[in-house]
Amino acid sequence: MTELPVVDDLTHRTLIGVLRYTDVVGMYNREIVSLDMADSLASRMSSSGHIQQKAKVVEGFSIMAWDPPKSLWGKTLEKAQLPLRYNLHVILIKQKTSEDQSKEKIVPIAPGRDYRISEKDTLIIYGKDKDLEKAKHL
Repeated sequence: MTELPVVDDLTHRTLIGVLRYTDVVGMYNREIVSLDMADSLASRMSSSGHIQQKAKVVEGFSIMAWDPPKSLWGKTLEKAQLPLRYNLHVILIKQKTSEDQSKEKIVPIAPGRDYRISEKDTLIIYGKDKDLEKAKHL
């Protein structure tokens, strides 16, 4: 069977849509590509060990690994207001798991607004090149 009916409930069984095998496979493939891209990005950003390394996305926009300043430690992403204040967007967080800075773990691809920034974090941020340059001096 390549399609499954979607009904509103088991009592009325009113057809409200159809779920197709190709739709499920397509969504799965998009998610796998997204995870592969995030993993590849994280590997590239940490391979040199150089904080604030930039990777160009398109002309004028890049992604950068950034150690947040002390003024942001302890704040949630919502309170830090990076998009509003600095026009920067956090897309990934690398967190040091020990005193050995070479050992890091990847925290969610899209951390929630309640995520609390710590001194162990390296934020992967996206924005205009000029805004990323400003972030280096915060």
